[in-house]
Amino acid sequence: MPDNLKFRSASDKDLFDLLMSAKQRISEKALRSIALERGILYSERSDREYLCDAISLLPHDYGSVVRLIDAREAPARQEKRTFTTLPVELDLPELDLVLNVYKSEPGYQDELTIHHKRATGVTVNIAYDEVDYSKTRLMQRTRRDTEIEFSFENGKTIIRSQSTTKADEVVAAITRKIEDLKRVNITPVSISLEGLSSEQRSRFFLALIRSLPEYRLMTVVNMRIASEGDDQDLEQGIDIDKDNDVAAAPELVGRVNSIVLSGNNLLQSAEYQNLRRSGFFITSMTWQSEQQAEPRDVLQFDASFKRAREGTGFRFNARIARRLQNGNPTSDFKPLEVHRQPSIWRMIETASQQVLADIKTNPPERGDKP
Repeated sequence: MPDNLKFRSASDKDLFDLLMSAKQRISEKALRSIALERGILYSERSDREYLCDAISLLPHDYGSVVRLIDAREAPARQEKRTFTTLPVELDLPELDLVLNVYKSEPGYQDELTIHHKRATGVTVNIAYDEVDYSKTRLMQRTRRDTEIEFSFENGKTIIRSQSTTKADEVVAAITRKIEDLKRVNITPVSISLEGLSSEQRSRFFLALIRSLPEYRLMTVVNMRIASEGDDQDLEQGIDIDKDNDVAAAPELVGRVNSIVLSGNNLLQSAEYQNLRRSGFFITSMTWQSEQQAEPRDVLQFDASFKRAREGTGFRFNARIARRLQNGNPTSDFKPLEVHRQPSIWRMIETASQQVLADIKTNPPERGDKP
């Protein structure tokens, strides 16, 4: 929550809407605790709407409103990751100069913090306000932060960041500043399926899920497909029932954007082969893989493209289900620990680059059996 609020007053209705909109974050128990801090006791039989109404009518100063907003805000989101390579060599003084020029521009309002990582690169943290006018007034402005990493490797500059609109805007602006500094035109290099056939696009995902070193593919959990003959950029999820060993798909009626498929044998199923021959291609894949070494964690990976039909804006993520004492994995997947993230991110980066290079090298007809 920013210290400098963008409003100067809050009505009873504003406070009531704020409290009512946070059913999971501000429960009946939490509401009674808020009242108890004022020395007020409410009956256990009081429903949530009554408690929100009663508390909203109490006097609230600035600090009280800020605490309510903080209690209402959801935990930080785990955004998908992306990376791009600038075919230009930078050093720390040059990048520092570019970043300082960027944040000193007139009208710049974000909070930009620079952290040096020895001589290998720089990590930039940007705190900014995200505005959503569809929310109740006191929740329209949310404080977010995004981290962008610049690494100097083999005469190139690799930029790693969260796959968000804000991060994309910052990376594009800093790239333009680097062009001004170097006096050259820079064409960023990223994972892109643009210009590839529908067969090659599907091959990318089917090869990627099997190309992560030290991880064994267990099952495909979810995927999205689209038709190369449909101009609409709409996709529907295809949920794979990993508990069913037999593929069971509904009838394919006409030329549609997506179709539901079930079973572990998805990649070899007749339904998938029919989709492939009909010009459908995969645009997103979620799968689970087991670590081959101890502690044999199960990770759920996700790979997709922000602009699915064009095949640009590659992004990915990974979550973990650890092993219980009895050896079974937990049923829920949680964000990776911070210290494990760099190695996992780089593993996906390297695998996606190698897969794409192989697809571009080999003709489509050689990829019928990924």
